[in-house]
Amino acid sequence: MREGEGGALALSALWGFLALGSWFVVRPARDVMGTVVGEDAVRWLYIGTLAGMAVVNPLFSWLVSRTRRVSFTLVVYGFFALNLLGFRAALAAGGVEGSAALAGAFFVWSSVFNLFIVSVFWGFMADTWRSEQAKRLYGVIGLGATLGAIAGSAGAAMFARWLGVENLLLAGACGLALAGGCAAWLGSVVSRRAAPADREAARRKIGGSAWDGLRSALGKPYFLGISAYILLLTVTQTFVYFQELRIVGGAFAGDPEGKARAFATIELCTQTLTALTQAFLTARLLRWLGVGGSLALAPMVTLVGMAALAAAPSVFVLAAFQALRKTSERAVARPAREALYTVVERSEKYKAKSFIDTFVYRGGDVGGAGADGLVKAVGGGAGALVALTAPIAGVWIALSLWLGRRHAARAEATVQNS
Repeated sequence: MREGEGGALALSALWGFLALGSWFVVRPARDVMGTVVGEDAVRWLYIGTLAGMAVVNPLFSWLVSRTRRVSFTLVVYGFFALNLLGFRAALAAGGVEGSAALAGAFFVWSSVFNLFIVSVFWGFMADTWRSEQAKRLYGVIGLGATLGAIAGSAGAAMFARWLGVENLLLAGACGLALAGGCAAWLGSVVSRRAAPADREAARRKIGGSAWDGLRSALGKPYFLGISAYILLLTVTQTFVYFQELRIVGGAFAGDPEGKARAFATIELCTQTLTALTQAFLTARLLRWLGVGGSLALAPMVTLVGMAALAAAPSVFVLAAFQALRKTSERAVARPAREALYTVVERSEKYKAKSFIDTFVYRGGDVGGAGADGLVKAVGGGAGALVALTAPIAGVWIALSLWLGRRHAARAEATVQNS
């Protein structure tokens, strides 16, 4: 950390803590809803989520075009906090397992909610920190987010049975409200310390149209590469998610609070390992491996872990695999992926990024769910998924290295033009 960065860095990490904490205290409730509707219905819910993303993305881009960055952040966070309160009331009235329709609606909604609050957060970070700063500081910012995820997961694991699953949503709404306040504070701090030209740019509306994100994401090779990376990531993690539903659902049949505790405990182990990695290794790995090498770590771990889970499909092996897979993605690949956006136009940091982080991300979920369902329909098991994952991982690694080279070229051009 260098002189003048401390205040903005602390607020960035605190915002990440609150945003991720609000999601991870809610996430076990979402996973319980997945077991209520069943894995076959979840595949269709992924399609519903993708449709929801198709509707929400143009609205978000329209909002970004017409408001300042702090304003649209507060609107997004406030909207989702109110939604959480509404779902909490509905679940309290009808029972957590009382309605498959309500469970499905919450599953779809929460799958939209979590991606948008995180995408807005990282878009703001890319608009605040330069590429060189991102390599130094994103590990610290990510650590703050991870500690929030740990707090959320731990709180859910400890209090799910005492409070009830529906009251986890109330805690999430409170976290979102605090995160919005932190975003406003950060915007004020950054504006005061910025150069006059940067301060004026931050105050201006971003402008453009509701379709800018779609055009950038699908019309420029750099963004197409990022989109392909996200698709491969989400397809494979959806394979793992369905394995998780099967293993945990079978181990805790008829016990929704037990399932919630199991999901939260697995996440707690994952986030603890992620935090240790971010505290001691992330910045070093980004320097040693570069952006491309850091991106390539996730597909390598995924392939090895899928093979291990196919050989021994137990809760213990699942927890170990998820901890290693998610740590490689969140502590190493995620900071590298977010650094890719530090070298693009300001509007693209919000519009193209939100389209990729939400619609493309959930498109990968749909593809992964469809592939998993096809494997199941033809009688294939975990071994068939491993065979399917191997070529995906090969393409994924090659794409990671290509993105690293393109990022380096863009960063060098930015320095030369500054």
